[in-house]
Amino acid sequence: MKLSQATKSVGYLQAHAPDMLRELADGASSYIITDGGEARAVMLDIHSYEALQDSLALLKMLTISSQHVREGKISDVDDTFARLRGQLFQEAAQ
Repeated sequence: MKLSQATKSVGYLQAHAPDMLRELADGASSYIITDGGEARAVMLDIHSYEALQDSLALLKMLTISSQHVREGKISDVDDTFARLRGQLFQEAAQ
């Protein structure tokens, strides 16, 4: 859908919400909702929203990981697993 077709006013949303929801469920990518001619919100189907949230979470993890590498806050995988095994055995013994 072209951006010009995906831009709808709040009034249009109020009058056509069921139709817009149906179109989103049928594959429309998103709607930009305007108020007074200015973009105010984006309307997505739930699956697109969840995928977006998953992508953002992954990017955040990658960013944190990259920061840890730059700061030298990393350890060898063998050392990490040895430490985790030790913690598991300590918990099991208690």
